[in-house]
Amino acid sequence: LYTRSLTQEALSLLTNDRTRDYRAPRFERVLIPYFRAWNYIEQGDVEGALVEARKINERLEFERTQCPDEDGACGEDAFLRFFSGLVFEWGGEWNDAYVAYKLSREAGVGKIPFLGPRLLAMSDRLGFRDEHRRWRETYGSPSENTGLVVAFVELGVVGHRYEVSLNVPIFKEESHLIVTDIDRWSHTLSHRVYVDVDDSKLDYFLRIAMPEFLAPHPDASRVAVALECGEKEQTARLAKDVVGEAYQHFQEASGSVLVRSIARALTKYFAKEAADDKIGKGAGFLVNILGAATETADLRSWRSLPGGIQIAALELPPGTYETTLKINGHETVGSVTADFGPVEVGAEQIAFLRFRSTP
Repeated sequence: LYTRSLTQEALSLLTNDRTRDYRAPRFERVLIPYFRAWNYIEQGDVEGALVEARKINERLEFERTQCPDEDGACGEDAFLRFFSGLVFEWGGEWNDAYVAYKLSREAGVGKIPFLGPRLLAMSDRLGFRDEHRRWRETYGSPSENTGLVVAFVELGVVGHRYEVSLNVPIFKEESHLIVTDIDRWSHTLSHRVYVDVDDSKLDYFLRIAMPEFLAPHPDASRVAVALECGEKEQTARLAKDVVGEAYQHFQEASGSVLVRSIARALTKYFAKEAADDKIGKGAGFLVNILGAATETADLRSWRSLPGGIQIAALELPPGTYETTLKINGHETVGSVTADFGPVEVGAEQIAFLRFRSTP
């Protein structure tokens, strides 16, 4: 799905990583069909939403094949499997819904608190008696002649990146060794960034620009959300920790970013030295100015993503219910009430609700 441009790779070593095409990390890629599906759900377009639900599962299957774990666990996503299952159920694709719900459970037992009733409902409708009996033993008796109201609450924004400058110490008598193998020395020097050094051994500091991650406040898991339908109320639970996934990706990628940044700074430094030797100090000075001007960290990311997604679900008898969503972010964002007005609930039907809360 992705190819690399050799020209861009070479140019990035002379300038910065922003000359390379942006390659969205896994946690961003898998959310694209999720948001597309909502466009169709909110328009009542069942077929369009089903297409995106299938894309979610296709994307997750691909991510599983790219996962270094033997079971592909690092490519799974309990939340997105559950969401796609709801869309399939909404569209009458019960078998696909049941498969998605089971995969959601396999991806993380207990991660999706409202999963049990869906497994019970789908196994019953499909006539899978043995499996239905097993789910009854796990989750209890199913509700009968009810519909489902499910609310997705997207809270805050994902953390963003900012630039920091780091100094990499280069010791005396090392330059002539480094220039012969910049790649190997870039890895060696990456371990010196946060280490105190003896000034008497220091030749110079190599300046690099690195991204740093700033987590948002408040934490989406600390925001209290409650769904009220008529006289019934359900507390929402965090089902998707987007900030956590973003930070994990940032940490996993930071090592390779550091090595690349050091390699780039070394390339610029030796280009300046070569210009000094072959053309003169003036040329070296200009090369140095150009190198400093182009040294900047790659801060690109999908900054409008929510920090987390909570879910609340209520099984209700058929009818029309006045529905509200209450959000309490404590002292950070205060209290917010979203009024959805009357929501119609049909037997064996799903009513989707969505709300986005930003600081």
